[in-house]
Amino acid sequence: MDLKSYSLWTKFSAIYPFVGGTATSHKYNLKDPRDLDAAYRIQFNGGWTHNSDGIRGDGSTGYADTFAAMNTAAIPNRLNHFSVYIKILPSGTQYNGILDTGVLRAFGGAWGSGQNWFASLQNFSNSGIASQIGFVNGTVTSTSASALYRNGTSIWTPNNPGSMTNQYNYYLGATNYDGSPGFYNTTNIAFASLGGSMNATDASNFYTAVQAFQTTLGRQV
Repeated sequence: MDLKSYSLWTKFSAIYPFVGGTATSHKYNLKDPRDLDAAYRIQFNGGWTHNSDGIRGDGSTGYADTFAAMNTAAIPNRLNHFSVYIKILPSGTQYNGILDTGVLRAFGGAWGSGQNWFASLQNFSNSGIASQIGFVNGTVTSTSASALYRNGTSIWTPNNPGSMTNQYNYYLGATNYDGSPGFYNTTNIAFASLGGSMNATDASNFYTAVQAFQTTLGRQV
């Protein structure tokens, strides 16, 4: 209801609240809770831990296929966003999302304990800003602008996000590396979403809504 009151609901293709503590409850997309690939429900593959804190891959075999593909209505090219609520960072720089080496572009988050954020917003670039736990929202707002938000505040605005021509699915717990899982990680994720772009006000309101949700569940950071 908060997302609707902030006029954010229509911006999402997929919302993953990760409640219930099981693989079955964690797979559903709040926007379309059908058990279908077309509804972007998650298929968990390999080793995963599911509990009240959300989901966490094993770092070697675990990846989650959202069936939401880049450059489609699910994740529209150059006008899109991803979000993840991170409770535990992996020990090294690892990725969640999509990597297309054919055009040298990526979409998703790159982070790790003691590492820097990378602007994986259809581009590769080191932010120089240390990764931290919290709510991260990366959004591409035009053909030449993108922004990375942490807890509702912009921490970096890389330019020239570029373009991706592939239609690879977005992964959590690993990267969809040219159509196959790679860069497996152990990030503890307590919320995730995919969809259209957001402005600064949207990002701030989005954080307010998600943080209230996590606080209600007693798993806020």
